[in-house]
Amino acid sequence: MIKKFTKSFVYAGCGLWYCLRHERNFRIHLVLAVYALWLAAALSMARAEWVVLLVTIAVVISAEIFNTALERIVDLIVGEKYDSMARLAKDVAAGLVLFCAIVAVAVGYALFWRPQDLSILMAQFWQVPWRVLTIIFSVIVSLGFIFGGGVPRSIGNGEGLGRARYFPNIIKPISLVITSFVLVVAVSVGFAVHGMGDVVKERNWDEVVFPHESIEGIFFECYGAQYSPEFSLISAQLKNQFATGHYVCGTSFTIAKQVGNVWKKVPFRSGTVFTSIAIGLNIGSSYDYSVQPAMLSVKLREGQYRIITDISFYESEGNQAHKYTVWADFTIKKNAPEWYPMLDS
Repeated sequence: MIKKFTKSFVYAGCGLWYCLRHERNFRIHLVLAVYALWLAAALSMARAEWVVLLVTIAVVISAEIFNTALERIVDLIVGEKYDSMARLAKDVAAGLVLFCAIVAVAVGYALFWRPQDLSILMAQFWQVPWRVLTIIFSVIVSLGFIFGGGVPRSIGNGEGLGRARYFPNIIKPISLVITSFVLVVAVSVGFAVHGMGDVVKERNWDEVVFPHESIEGIFFECYGAQYSPEFSLISAQLKNQFATGHYVCGTSFTIAKQVGNVWKKVPFRSGTVFTSIAIGLNIGSSYDYSVQPAMLSVKLREGQYRIITDISFYESEGNQAHKYTVWADFTIKKNAPEWYPMLDS
């Protein structure tokens, strides 16, 4: 029973291996699928978009496999003689593949046509020469896999011209190696563009709009101007040095990153909760705001950031509060020193 069950997988694998060796269109679909998956990862697609993409790839490749199976069945039944119905059956099967491919192109357009995101990816991509060399090399290997990775159905008459025409037969033993290699290269390309998907994610963050406000006598500063992406703690101190009046701050804050000409809200990790405590800011008093990597759902990449919070000012007891927005700037930069709280409180 187990042996029979195991053989079913072996037979299925032989079928896929046959398509891989003998069907050029199958190899084309496979290579395009790999690059589509890579681009989807680079664009940080949502889970639903991944499902649509995977289903589309499965449908196209399944249609190609069905077309191959039908062609072989027709060839087995009809043989070498011409039959109009056999031709019609093959044409209909090929039409199915074409239809699925057209739908796949439409799905690809809907999923991947993001001019702004693609321009960001291209800008990030061309900044590092070895990324370009990697993708060029992978394309060359992919073309070799598509046009040289199969074997002919017949070897020919063995003459010089015939041998040249059916040269791919020579590399039949290493077809699997080529297949594996092109997939490894595609994965390497994904690592080559590591971080490019994060750039796209940042554009999808919520925009933060806040007025440029300052309160004379109240200062909000980070303990360090620059922090490493591997920081363990970022702290900022909100201090009332000489502002008179009744000022109150809370414990909650927002982190924003400058993306282009706008500020985007950095998402906190689910479960991060701030206590709703009102803290009085009398002259000489202060409050520290701290950011730890565990609080954030993303890793802070290089760039300009702000810790933003609100201050309420009461002219007298019982009066409505006037809210002000203040922020402390800091920069994430590689190899920046580690800063620890050392400001006077």
